[in-house]
Amino acid sequence: VIEMTDPYSGNKQKQSIDLSEIKPKEIDYSVLNRTNRYPFQTPTGRALEFKLLTHKDEKDISAEIQAMQRLTKSETSLDLTTRLKRMIVSVDGNTDRGTINRYVDNQMLARDTKAFREYVKKITPDVNMEFEYEDPETGEKEVRPIPMGVGFFYPSL
Repeated sequence: VIEMTDPYSGNKQKQSIDLSEIKPKEIDYSVLNRTNRYPFQTPTGRALEFKLLTHKDEKDISAEIQAMQRLTKSETSLDLTTRLKRMIVSVDGNTDRGTINRYVDNQMLARDTKAFREYVKKITPDVNMEFEYEDPETGEKEVRPIPMGVGFFYPSL
């Protein structure tokens, strides 16, 4: 049981979520391979090869972002560009890290980034973190994301 805020009324209410009903996200497993290398053609015609990030990659990215933020004292989020630089392993067949970094920093357009991220999300194995919410006042049902805040892990109920 979690406490959540109704998106329409703003009232707090208790919601029961059966975690045993959480299912894996439906993906096309035939796309996945043992080499963890995948091709992607950007809308602007660039040929990328990328890998899906591992737990180690995620830890390395977090450490790199923290180090860069300490050095630059910047409030700018470095998460997306750092993540893209780690995922992309070649641009138009070129595997040089400097070339990949320059591409992400200076040449990758917003529409390319959006299309790339949507494709990665589509093929990445994951868990469907949604539940069916029924409004207690109207009885209407909708699918909502499971709120994963502190109250989820340490409920005050």
